[in-house]
Amino acid sequence: MFRKTYTFDDVLIVPGLSTLGSRSEVDLSVTLSKGLKFNIPITPANMKTVVNEKVAREFYALKGLCLLHRFMPIGEQIEILANIKNDHADAFNYIGVSVGIKTDDYDNVDRFVALGVKIICVDVAHGHSSGCANMVYYIAQKHPKVFVIAGNVATGKGTEYLWNSGADAVKVGVGGGSICATRTETGCGVPQFSALMDVYECWEEKLSMSVSAIKFIIADGGCSKVGDIVKSLCFSDMVMCGNLF
Repeated sequence: MFRKTYTFDDVLIVPGLSTLGSRSEVDLSVTLSKGLKFNIPITPANMKTVVNEKVAREFYALKGLCLLHRFMPIGEQIEILANIKNDHADAFNYIGVSVGIKTDDYDNVDRFVALGVKIICVDVAHGHSSGCANMVYYIAQKHPKVFVIAGNVATGKGTEYLWNSGADAVKVGVGGGSICATRTETGCGVPQFSALMDVYECWEEKLSMSVSAIKFIIADGGCSKVGDIVKSLCFSDMVMCGNLF
């Protein structure tokens, strides 16, 4: 089945009436569930080429979200968390970790939570999978106070699957990143703007059905210009960027 899809370069936002005196009046803060609030809606991609302790500290200073990547030994993640926690008592309100879905990752989740970690991202290339859902369910059931982010997906069905498994937020974007090889190696993916529209429609449907649990959308990848971030925020709560950093 073929359908027309769109990338960021295919669309523009139609300007309308503004009553703002200045762009500085815009509130860019983001309030999520489980007591989380961030001053900015942009977060660095949880990739080894983007995130390290310095970046985590910079985002803490901005009171923004930063997720450590999972491609480092757990000891290194714990060391970074401890270093920042020692300097800032509220660090875990802004700094989270990433895990995979292997057997060892389940033990790692428990170790992170024991340290006081409040934000965990289940980070796999194909999030619309039983393996990802099982990990999400495990965290949501055993550690209900943890804010669970899961991904990546590129469809409304994939997003709903992870929401229903217990994810508080889902990362949307498959193959759109500048160094992501998913599309070239597997032929899989959805142009990012269309993927976000599909997921947003799913979110609106849940809202119209008065679903009590509030869920969130994080747009991940495909932003090559600042304007792409603005377009992403039309359909998401936060935007994850890699190449722009």
